Amino acid sequence: MPTLGADRATVAQATHSLEQISAEVQRVLAQQKINNAFDLFKRLSAHGITWQPSLLAPNNLAERLSDEQLRMYAGIKLFDALYAATFKQRKAVAEAVAVIEDVQDRLDLRAEVDLSSALFTTLKRAAADPQGIDLDKTFGHLAASYIQDVPVLMANPRSAEYLVDSLFGFTIQQAYMRGKFHDALQGAGDFALDKSAQGQPDRGEWEEVMLTLLKVAAPVDKDLTVNGRTIAKADIIAKMHSALRADTTPEETDAIKAQWAAVNKDISSIRAAILTPAR
Repeated sequence: MPTLGADRATVAQATHSLEQISAEVQRVLAQQKINNAFDLFKRLSAHGITWQPSLLAPNNLAERLSDEQLRMYAGIKLFDALYAATFKQRKAVAEAVAVIEDVQDRLDLRAEVDLSSALFTTLKRAAADPQGIDLDKTFGHLAASYIQDVPVLMANPRSAEYLVDSLFGFTIQQAYMRGKFHDALQGAGDFALDKSAQGQPDRGEWEEVMLTLLKVAAPVDKDLTVNGRTIAKADIIAKMHSALRADTTPEETDAIKAQWAAVNKDISSIRAAILTPAR
């Protein structure tokens, strides 16, 4: 597990790095980019994607995961909450939010940073009246709330590590569901599943954001270690990005399928490792 603060020199270096990179992280995680990531399933619903609760991560893992796993688990459950909100699943939204709050309590995150709780408030409001929510406004509010907490989370090494790891978990769950839903779409041009706000196929915009974030935040959090396996976060995101950027002409279809099969295998393996109890 990466540690920040093993000695005073490490703490000083990390703090100095945070002061330098906090503004850059805020720029990378611009509200529109977060919004585009948050409303993935709102756009996918236009393709006939349906509510499949079996794809959600379990809700009962918090007490059995390591701190590193907990950070990524929070991101996975955030994606689950957005998926549930998209399909107006009141109980599933509420359960996912409760898991994230439990994770933050177990990590004692609020003892170190003054989070606004605006994101949870918006999600809980959606859970309380799922049929009455306006998805565009809801995802816009969620994006604004998330951006509001970025400077606070970047204020110290432990909470910065939470920010990076949770977004990594968010991206893994997004990619996992992308793979599971792949067969629901037809045509090589739909391999990405996602569509931009302009209706064009996703070419890995969110993964590019994540790669930039991981590069910027490397002094804070670079590798993950789950069940004895050490992985550079950027490596798996780069594989996703490469697959999304691949040529989708008919001549390249077989190569793209093989590339996605390899990527999806890695994603499923990493997701399973994150969700495998450490104790």
